Amino acid sequence: MGTGRLTAIIAFCLAACLGAAQAQSAPAAAFAELPDIDHPALSPDGTRLAFSHNSGSDRLVMILNLETGARTAVPAGSQRIEGVSWVGNRHVVVRAGSVGNMPYIRGVIDYAQLTAIDLETGQMRRLIRPLRNMGFNPDLAQVRAIDHGQGRVLIEARTQQGLPNLYWVNVQSGANTVHASGRPGTVGWVVDAGQEVVARIDRDNRGRRVVHVRRGQAFEPLSRHENAPGTSAAYGLDASGENLIVAETRRGRAASIAAIALDGSGEEAILFEDRSHEVVATFIDPYTNAVLGLQWADTVRHAHWFDAGMATLQVQLEATLDAETVTIVSWSQDRTVMLIEADYADRPVTYFLYRQRAGEPGSLQPLPSTNPAVAATRLPRRESISYLARHGESIPAYLTLPHTDGPHPFVVLPHGGPAARDYDGYDFLAHFLASRGYGVIQPNFRGSAGYGRAWRLAGHGEWGIGLMQHDLTDAVAAVVDAGLADPARICIAGASYGGYAALAGAAFTPDLYRCAISINGVSSLSRMIAYSRDRFGQGSEVLQYWRLSMTTGMEGPEAAYLQQRSPLDNAGSIQAAVLLIHGRDDSVVPVEQSRSMAATLRRRGVSVRFVEQRGGDHWLTAYQTRREVLEEMEAFLAEHLGPRPADP
Repeated sequence: MGTGRLTAIIAFCLAACLGAAQAQSAPAAAFAELPDIDHPALSPDGTRLAFSHNSGSDRLVMILNLETGARTAVPAGSQRIEGVSWVGNRHVVVRAGSVGNMPYIRGVIDYAQLTAIDLETGQMRRLIRPLRNMGFNPDLAQVRAIDHGQGRVLIEARTQQGLPNLYWVNVQSGANTVHASGRPGTVGWVVDAGQEVVARIDRDNRGRRVVHVRRGQAFEPLSRHENAPGTSAAYGLDASGENLIVAETRRGRAASIAAIALDGSGEEAILFEDRSHEVVATFIDPYTNAVLGLQWADTVRHAHWFDAGMATLQVQLEATLDAETVTIVSWSQDRTVMLIEADYADRPVTYFLYRQRAGEPGSLQPLPSTNPAVAATRLPRRESISYLARHGESIPAYLTLPHTDGPHPFVVLPHGGPAARDYDGYDFLAHFLASRGYGVIQPNFRGSAGYGRAWRLAGHGEWGIGLMQHDLTDAVAAVVDAGLADPARICIAGASYGGYAALAGAAFTPDLYRCAISINGVSSLSRMIAYSRDRFGQGSEVLQYWRLSMTTGMEGPEAAYLQQRSPLDNAGSIQAAVLLIHGRDDSVVPVEQSRSMAATLRRRGVSVRFVEQRGGDHWLTAYQTRREVLEEMEAFLAEHLGPRPADP
């Protein structure tokens, strides 16, 4: 699909946008708000809903009684809430993260911990603390199963020898016992409906996943046919408990999901396959640990249920809700109450309660908006499009256009990763920029995840002056050729890898962009490699990933190769104004990356503004951090791309 398809989509969008009255845009502070309802989960009896609630800088765990409307709020302090779940009907368990430092470890460390809230007594208990035989455990919140009947959670934690053991932890008393012991290379476990470990997943010395099935007290390799494809992931058991659901690496398939018999017979059935798109999530029953289905994504996300009842309900919900993506996210144990997430292209997420009473049709009840102030604003639709790259490759992307007439000032907004991708639905940053009068294009460039191994590998070694950056440059050509973008008023902005790509755009295509915005971005590839080596070790997976992504297929010495692709080392080419924003508590990309870039640009006389965010992490998970980013971007873009046009 080329610019002809792009132009058709734009014509439709403009007609729809200009045909209605424009509500006043919400302020940056409203777009910065974290969701009012986040990580929601239904209690097993379906009478209560637990979720994290955000209001400005206040973070709470909220428990809503669905029958009486009564609410219980538990302050969460400054910790970022990453998950909420139930253990029985009495306890809510919260996964929360924070940052800190450790002696002899370079940079900021992310910590994760579980806390149980007793809804009868109000008592809060940290579930597991480092034990005497444990080594360094920054993540004590890896829940592998929940035993609702006995009120306990199965947590993975590492011993002093680095082995991943499983511990049952009682949420009432905090007492813990070892349930299973890992081995060097163990990367996962499979638990059945009776809460017993039935399989262990190990990584061999070639990096391949090997499934070991429990036979009595021992684990033996899972029997497969001689020419069976490799296993890339094991998700759990099917509803019968007799088959293991795995992802396989099959030639010509981006996704291949199979059920393999545990009895050693080698019986195998393909449950789902797609040539070009990958599985992005699985649906696990929290009461039986069974894999009930999966979610895959092309331009939108699709549910593929193995459970017939869930599949029927999915079809009904999609026919009822006019949404881009409809997801069943939580359900009561008897499945009479379910929580539904609806993702829209022109408004924040909305949740619905679905109730099914005996002899009556199911009913849907909307919950309050996850962001009421933004929901009250008429936002433009964020559309899925594609455009042609220079050698004819079709690049998928998302396009968001303002309500005003074009050609527009434009922002190219590459995602992080780079092995990640943008999805459909509301995007707080893209919608904010479009509400300010800027067109926004978000390419899922080569190197992105979600489109298969070949697409992902096509980006390896292609940083800065290769295919990944060319795909962004070609996105500019597509929107300019379609008459959507003003070629004299284009900025490139992004976070993490997207921040690197913004600086690379300014350094390696200096005539293309009037400005560049890097948020928590990499500026020096060689320093990033050195940081990862010093922090995680020469043989670490993190270092291997960065080297694989940055240098695969390189010719010549690594240092020269990295220097050639580093914006810091090529800052002399930059002409565009630059905004650098970086959190001091970034545990992925150290703040020194932006400090060095700012100092170099200043020495060279380039217009640069550098904002160091006290308490800012890599993912912009704090309200004040997000608000500052949006307000800085708004002022910077108004200065360099021109003032925001008046609303029609």
